[in-house]
Amino acid sequence: MQFRSFQQFPPAVKNIMILCGIMFLGTFVMEGRGVNLYYILGLFYFDSVFFKPWQLFTHLFMHGGFAHLLFNMLALFTFGVLLENILGTKRFLILYFVSALGAVMLDYGVKLWMIHERYDVWLISTSAQYQIMSNAADYRELANWLFTPMVGASGALYGIMVAFAVFFPNSEMMFLFLPFPIKAKYLIPIVLALDLGLGIGQFRWDPVAHFAHIGGAVFGYFLVRYWNKKRRDTFY
Repeated sequence: MQFRSFQQFPPAVKNIMILCGIMFLGTFVMEGRGVNLYYILGLFYFDSVFFKPWQLFTHLFMHGGFAHLLFNMLALFTFGVLLENILGTKRFLILYFVSALGAVMLDYGVKLWMIHERYDVWLISTSAQYQIMSNAADYRELANWLFTPMVGASGALYGIMVAFAVFFPNSEMMFLFLPFPIKAKYLIPIVLALDLGLGIGQFRWDPVAHFAHIGGAVFGYFLVRYWNKKRRDTFY
């Protein structure tokens, strides 16, 4: 399917791309004025002193750099345009935000469990958090979980990617440095397996929220399977 201009993109994909672009440029403008939007609009762990409810929505349109933005927008274009035309704008947005919710829930759940396992607490008092901030070297891992914001649409996009694989399992796609195309029904599980391995590994050099990716994929998968099962005759 070809589009003659940006105006011909389906509305949800187009407006998500526009909003992500505006937010990305806004971070540079505000940074020049001494305001770090990542600490206002990025998503912090729910028990962090920096957490605000609106971050559950705004973090979806923030990105950590141009490469991060470019990759996510390419994924949104590649998978989202066709899916929105099939599902319709309303259901596409439901899929997008439900997948984003799944991403946040699994990311929070994993952090909650790891904090409890390693520090034998479920919630950390405000005074303890300020102590951690002043002694970050002593609590480096915990400080990273509490005070590093999560940004990006990747969790939502994983739900979109999985939905694409459900509808078009035999579509052939290229992946990173592989010199040959691979079908979506094989590619998406490979990507998820990589995320799972990296998430379990918890490598210091890797800042990606891999469990958020998996959460988005799981919620996206079960949502489209539910739609397809309940309304197979009128799904499109």
